[in-house]
Amino acid sequence: MDPSAELFVRYAARGDVDALGEVFDRTAPKLLRLAMHVARTADDAEDLLQATFVLAMRKANEFDAKQPLLPWLSGILAGAARNLARRNARRRCARRRLAASRLWPRESALRRRVRRDGFDAAAPDQRAAASVGPERFLALATRCVLHRVVAEA
Repeated sequence: MDPSAELFVRYAARGDVDALGEVFDRTAPKLLRLAMHVARTADDAEDLLQATFVLAMRKANEFDAKQPLLPWLSGILAGAARNLARRNARRRCARRRLAASRLWPRESALRRRVRRDGFDAAAPDQRAAASVGPERFLALATRCVLHRVVAEA
């Protein structure tokens, strides 16, 4: 059996914190290198390492003592990295939406108005916009509004 696995089993069975500390000392450098490859920043990599050990402590009873410890911990780290990537993507998207609503309030108002009221198909320029579909019309209208905002500034 892997010496790190033996120490981890001792932690799981008896709650031996010193054994867990030894496991951390032995495996953390390798796990941190792996985390640096999957994370965007060094801070994210350190957060992944911490999350890996927190989850490993919670799932200590699920560990199969016949298997090596490092691949099991690497799997936990990979799952934590996926969760971090999803969380960061949601945050970036929310920040972009917030910034867009603060910087371009006319754009947001125009989008709401067009979705609510539609547009008058009798006007020639709107007939042309109707032929390209509502999403393309929104994109064109947004560009016009943004151009006016920049020109007025």
